[in-house]
Amino acid sequence: MGANDTKIAMGAYQPYRLSTKEPVRGQIHGLHMALWYEHLRKLDKSFLEPESLEFVRKVNQAVEEYWNLYACKSLDNKLLGHLLSYPIGVSSDGRVKELAGLEYFSDTKGRVLGPKSGSFLPFSLPKFCNLIV
Repeated sequence: MGANDTKIAMGAYQPYRLSTKEPVRGQIHGLHMALWYEHLRKLDKSFLEPESLEFVRKVNQAVEEYWNLYACKSLDNKLLGHLLSYPIGVSSDGRVKELAGLEYFSDTKGRVLGPKSGSFLPFSLPKFCNLIV
């Protein structure tokens, strides 16, 4: 893969699970639970209700914990999960800013915010859009 940052997107649909008032607990739910465990290495009852505020708080707590372990100068701490918060702040008007003392990633010295671009769209986006039509 070289220096590329790759992502995989996947869609899943179980239409017979939509006609019930009960919480969805099909195979897609099982996949979601496995993915949360894979990324966070944690199990919690709130993961059964990802729409809940408790779930959001638990995930935010975990990703902040993992970022703090990752950014720590000491290598004594083992990083159990690999879903980390991104070290930026967002103001109430939507401006993205660096957090104090976090201009660079500690392991690569790459800038957290990176350079500003003159364009928000990647150069190859029109080609990509033609491929998926």
